[in-house]
Amino acid sequence: DISTIRIDALDWATVNLDVTRYRNGDLIEHAITHADWTTANAAERGAWCYYDNDFDNGVTYGKLYNKWAVEDSRNLAPYGFDLATEANYTALTTYISPPSSLGVASIKSTSYWTITSSISNNRTGFNALPSGERIATSSVVDFQNLNTYAEFWIKGVSKYYQILDNTDIPTTPTAANNLSGKAVRVIKNSDFKGWQGD
Repeated sequence: DISTIRIDALDWATVNLDVTRYRNGDLIEHAITHADWTTANAAERGAWCYYDNDFDNGVTYGKLYNKWAVEDSRNLAPYGFDLATEANYTALTTYISPPSSLGVASIKSTSYWTITSSISNNRTGFNALPSGERIATSSVVDFQNLNTYAEFWIKGVSKYYQILDNTDIPTTPTAANNLSGKAVRVIKNSDFKGWQGD
């Protein structure tokens, strides 16, 4: 089960996606080394990894996926859920922005951030985790920004939504590098009642 929280009119997942299969059951490639990752991207194959290829990071932050996994027609989101769209993230930003007093602190987890954990309050329950990213520049410079950036793929547009450690200013969706590995958030379909009730 994926835990969710109602924010405005949407039921957002409160954790980063952590699946190894597409909705139809096909495995998503686990690309561990820099060479594995760049090969999968060059071939336009979906792939996932843990930050720094460390399972303990996966326990805390979930998985990082490449853009091809996000765009695959077999659907990265589990049954009953969908990948968050640009409109969804824009609505989230609007919800926490003035005249609302919520601010970015209201969507950040209260742990793991290098600077702002002490002032983050997660009042919305969104629980953004600073999961960093895979930049795949080289085998030496492969991962960056753990504990300082939360970055989430946006469905279908090769963009991502970014939350920074050192600012309380909401970000706008940004174009992504094709080699990037980022976290994913999903939204529960309004008519989905779970495996016991659907």
